[in-house]
Amino acid sequence: MADEELRGRAGRVGERARRAVEAGGSSYEAVGALLEDVLRPQRQVQDLDAVRETRRDAEIFN
Repeated sequence: MADEELRGRAGRVGERARRAVEAGGSSYEAVGALLEDVLRPQRQVQDLDAVRETRRDAEIFN
């Protein structure tokens, strides 16, 4: 493979990689989905704690 051909191919691969990590790109979206999956249990625990606190407050005032 000639140097010029290799550089051209590397440039095309680099451009595809840049588009993948831009907002809306496939890698950008995949990382966002991963973060949502990782953070979801933490948010559920926080929501449950908020419900418990609300119930506790209701018991105090009733």
